[in-house]
Amino acid sequence: MKKLTNTYKGWTFDKLSKDSIPIVSIKMFHIFEKKQFQITLAFNYPFTNFETNKNISALKLLYDTPYEIVFQDADILLNYILTNMSFNISYLSTILRYKDIRIEEYIKLQPTEQYKDLKGGNCIVIDGTAYIVQAFDERMKVISIPFDKDWE
Repeated sequence: MKKLTNTYKGWTFDKLSKDSIPIVSIKMFHIFEKKQFQITLAFNYPFTNFETNKNISALKLLYDTPYEIVFQDADILLNYILTNMSFNISYLSTILRYKDIRIEEYIKLQPTEQYKDLKGGNCIVIDGTAYIVQAFDERMKVISIPFDKDWE
């Protein structure tokens, strides 16, 4: 079964996920020492978290299920996003089989004299934390985000 899943993943999911980067970057990680998986999504297109009315920058899902289930959920997620061009967290929570979820939203900077010339890809430090200015255009795309190491 695992060979068939990996073949399907290589012929379909891997190609579709590469082509989808202008909209969303999706990756699966196997954390061997904890016997867990994580799916990470980085959004390069403005999707709104309707619960907070803010744009989602990243989503991370934690799994303690077999690989086949993680892969099925990643495939469902990617196809849902690309088909609907929307992201309904409440709906997806009813069909995905993750253990835990983390949602990160974009930080909106108020337009001030200090930030007026920032462009996509520029870095800014706020209270000791570095942030990259994300532009929803072809000049800059997030390819991958790391999994959370200390998440259980």
